[in-house]
Amino acid sequence: MTKVPINPGILFAEKIGIFYPEPCDPFENAIWAAEFAEVFRQLAERFEEQHAAVIDRICIEGLTSVHYTIETPYTLTRMVDIGKLRRNLPEVFEKIVFIRSCDAEKILGRKHLYELAKAASPDRVIAFEQVNLGDLRQVLAESEIPAYISVVKKPQLPMIVPLGETP
Repeated sequence: MTKVPINPGILFAEKIGIFYPEPCDPFENAIWAAEFAEVFRQLAERFEEQHAAVIDRICIEGLTSVHYTIETPYTLTRMVDIGKLRRNLPEVFEKIVFIRSCDAEKILGRKHLYELAKAASPDRVIAFEQVNLGDLRQVLAESEIPAYISVVKKPQLPMIVPLGETP
Protein backbone atom coordinates (compact mmCIF):
# COMPACT_ATOMS: atom_id res chain seq x y z
CA MET A 1 0.00 0.00 0.00
CA THR A 2 1.32 3.44 -0.90
CA LYS A 3 0.60 6.12 1.66
CA VAL A 4 -0.32 9.48 0.16
CA PRO A 5 0.35 12.31 2.62
CA ILE A 6 -2.67 14.43 3.45
CA ASN A 7 -2.02 18.09 2.73
CA PRO A 8 -4.52 20.21 4.72
CA GLY A 9 -4.43 23.07 2.20
CA ILE A 10 -5.15 20.82 -0.75
CA LEU A 11 -7.79 18.83 1.16
CA PHE A 12 -9.60 22.02 2.05
CA ALA A 13 -9.24 23.75 -1.33
CA GLU A 14 -10.09 20.76 -3.50
CA LYS A 15 -12.58 18.87 -1.39
CA ILE A 16 -14.17 20.81 1.45
CA GLY A 17 -13.90 24.33 0.03
CA ILE A 18 -15.82 23.31 -3.08
CA PHE A 19 -18.90 22.46 -1.01
CA TYR A 20 -18.42 25.16 1.64
CA PRO A 21 -16.79 28.14 -0.10
CA GLU A 22 -15.28 30.94 1.96
CA PRO A 23 -17.69 33.90 2.11
CA CYS A 24 -16.50 37.31 0.88
CA ASP A 25 -18.51 39.25 3.47
CA PRO A 26 -16.21 39.64 6.52
CA PHE A 27 -19.02 38.99 9.03
CA GLU A 28 -20.14 35.83 7.26
CA ASN A 29 -16.48 34.86 6.86
CA ALA A 30 -15.98 35.15 10.64
CA ILE A 31 -19.01 32.92 11.29
CA TRP A 32 -17.83 30.45 8.62
CA ALA A 33 -14.34 30.30 10.15
CA ALA A 34 -15.69 29.83 13.69
CA GLU A 35 -17.96 27.01 12.53
CA PHE A 36 -15.10 25.27 10.73
CA ALA A 37 -12.81 25.71 13.75
CA GLU A 38 -15.39 23.94 15.92
CA VAL A 39 -15.99 21.20 13.33
CA PHE A 40 -12.26 20.55 13.03
CA ARG A 41 -11.86 20.48 16.84
CA GLN A 42 -14.56 17.80 16.95
CA LEU A 43 -13.00 15.91 14.05
CA ALA A 44 -9.56 16.05 15.65
CA GLU A 45 -11.00 14.61 18.87
CA ARG A 46 -12.78 11.87 16.92
CA PHE A 47 -9.67 10.88 14.96
CA GLU A 48 -7.44 10.98 18.06
CA GLU A 49 -9.88 8.63 19.82
CA GLN A 50 -10.01 6.36 16.75
CA HIS A 51 -6.20 6.31 16.51
CA ALA A 52 -5.85 5.34 20.18
CA ALA A 53 -8.57 2.67 19.91
CA VAL A 54 -7.01 1.06 16.82
CA ILE A 55 -3.52 1.08 18.39
CA ASP A 56 -5.00 -0.52 21.53
CA ARG A 57 -6.71 -3.18 19.40
CA ILE A 58 -3.49 -3.96 17.52
CA CYS A 59 -1.58 -4.33 20.80
CA ILE A 60 -4.26 -6.28 22.68
CA GLU A 61 -4.89 -8.70 19.82
CA GLY A 62 -1.18 -8.99 19.00
CA LEU A 63 -1.79 -8.09 15.36
CA THR A 64 1.22 -7.97 13.02
CA SER A 65 1.82 -6.65 9.53
CA VAL A 66 4.40 -7.23 6.83
CA HIS A 67 4.15 -3.53 6.01
CA TYR A 68 4.03 -1.83 9.42
CA THR A 69 5.30 -1.95 12.96
CA ILE A 70 4.35 0.04 16.03
CA GLU A 71 7.00 2.28 17.54
CA THR A 72 6.53 4.50 20.55
CA PRO A 73 8.39 7.78 20.12
CA TYR A 74 9.95 9.33 23.20
CA THR A 75 11.92 12.31 24.34
CA LEU A 76 14.80 12.20 26.75
CA THR A 77 14.39 14.15 29.97
CA ARG A 78 17.24 14.96 32.31
CA MET A 79 16.35 14.45 35.97
CA VAL A 80 18.31 14.70 39.18
CA ASP A 81 18.84 11.34 40.92
CA ILE A 82 17.43 12.58 44.22
CA GLY A 83 18.26 9.46 46.22
CA LYS A 84 21.87 9.46 45.08
CA LEU A 85 22.28 13.20 45.74
CA ARG A 86 20.71 12.79 49.21
CA ARG A 87 23.11 9.92 50.06
CA ASN A 88 26.32 11.28 48.53
CA LEU A 89 26.00 15.03 49.09
CA PRO A 90 23.52 15.58 51.94
CA GLU A 91 24.62 19.20 52.55
CA VAL A 92 24.12 20.12 48.90
CA PHE A 93 20.82 18.25 48.87
CA GLU A 94 19.55 20.19 51.91
CA LYS A 95 20.54 23.50 50.30
CA ILE A 96 18.52 22.98 47.14
CA VAL A 97 15.72 20.51 47.92
CA PHE A 98 12.11 21.72 47.70
CA ILE A 99 8.61 20.43 47.09
CA ARG A 100 6.15 21.84 44.61
CA SER A 101 3.35 23.97 46.04
CA CYS A 102 0.72 21.51 44.81
CA ASP A 103 2.50 18.70 46.70
CA ALA A 104 2.72 20.86 49.83
CA GLU A 105 -1.02 21.36 49.55
CA LYS A 106 -1.55 17.58 49.30
CA ILE A 107 0.57 16.99 52.41
CA LEU A 108 -0.49 19.90 54.61
CA GLY A 109 -3.88 20.81 53.22
CA ARG A 110 -4.97 24.22 51.94
CA LYS A 111 -5.87 25.65 55.34
CA HIS A 112 -2.61 24.70 57.05
CA LEU A 113 -0.58 25.95 54.09
CA TYR A 114 -2.50 29.23 54.30
CA GLU A 115 -1.80 29.53 58.03
CA LEU A 116 1.93 28.97 57.44
CA ALA A 117 2.02 31.60 54.68
CA LYS A 118 0.04 34.03 56.82
CA ALA A 119 2.41 33.54 59.75
CA ALA A 120 5.42 34.08 57.49
CA SER A 121 4.11 37.22 55.79
CA PRO A 122 0.66 38.43 56.89
CA ASP A 123 0.65 41.51 54.65
CA ARG A 124 1.67 39.66 51.49
CA VAL A 125 -0.78 36.78 51.88
CA ILE A 126 -3.85 39.06 51.61
CA ALA A 127 -3.35 39.54 47.86
CA PHE A 128 -3.51 35.77 47.31
CA GLU A 129 -6.37 34.79 49.63
CA GLN A 130 -9.04 32.57 48.05
CA VAL A 131 -12.38 31.11 49.12
CA ASN A 132 -14.16 28.67 46.87
CA LEU A 133 -17.92 28.43 46.53
CA GLY A 134 -18.06 24.81 47.75
CA ASP A 135 -16.38 25.69 51.05
CA LEU A 136 -18.67 28.71 51.48
CA ARG A 137 -21.71 26.45 50.99
CA GLN A 138 -20.47 24.20 53.80
CA VAL A 139 -20.34 27.00 56.37
CA LEU A 140 -23.24 29.30 55.43
CA ALA A 141 -26.94 28.76 54.97
CA GLU A 142 -28.05 28.82 51.33
CA SER A 143 -29.99 32.04 51.97
CA GLU A 144 -26.82 33.80 53.23
CA ILE A 145 -24.60 32.88 50.27
CA PRO A 146 -25.86 35.39 47.64
CA ALA A 147 -24.65 38.33 49.75
CA TYR A 148 -21.07 37.07 49.33
CA ILE A 149 -21.16 36.16 45.65
CA SER A 150 -20.26 38.48 42.83
CA VAL A 151 -20.57 37.68 39.15
CA VAL A 152 -17.72 38.79 36.93
CA LYS A 153 -17.87 38.90 33.14
CA LYS A 154 -14.87 37.21 31.56
CA PRO A 155 -14.61 38.12 27.89
CA GLN A 156 -14.31 35.31 25.41
CA LEU A 157 -13.51 35.46 21.71
CA PRO A 158 -15.87 37.83 19.91
CA MET A 159 -18.47 36.20 17.71
CA ILE A 160 -20.63 37.46 14.88
CA VAL A 161 -24.35 37.36 15.67
CA PRO A 162 -27.02 38.20 13.09
CA LEU A 163 -29.04 41.26 14.13
CA GLY A 164 -32.15 40.37 16.10
CA GLU A 165 -30.62 37.15 17.46
CA THR A 166 -28.84 36.59 20.75
CA PRO A 167 -26.35 33.81 21.32
